[in-house]
Amino acid sequence: FPLPRHMTSSLNEFRYNLPYREMVGGGLAISRSHFLRVNGFSNQFYGWGGEDDEFYQRLAHHHLHPARLPAHQARYISLKHIKQALPPDRAIYPATYPGSVAGEGLTTLEYQRKDITLLPMCTVIRVVCDL
Repeated sequence: FPLPRHMTSSLNEFRYNLPYREMVGGGLAISRSHFLRVNGFSNQFYGWGGEDDEFYQRLAHHHLHPARLPAHQARYISLKHIKQALPPDRAIYPATYPGSVAGEGLTTLEYQRKDITLLPMCTVIRVVCDL
């Protein structure tokens, strides 16, 4: 795809309506080159909430506004799950998130690779990060 594609733009959880234009949560198809261009995800997030909105800011900063299929072609039903409460420091407009459109991300991630396991359908790479 020439642009990232937001796969879950028509989700039952939101009555098949996109709650806000900047939403890219749920499922996003993105090429390796685009992911590298935006420096991946921020390292400032831990747990649930806000990382997808901050990622949209990174995409927009690089003029990579996600493409979306028409709602009738992109209907998804989310799996039932218990949502965690959004931490209070993440309930602010996404542009104020730590690291938003900043130089931190893939290039500043520090980790140690523990092992690699090749499975028939995927490869599991275990790492340890100092958080």
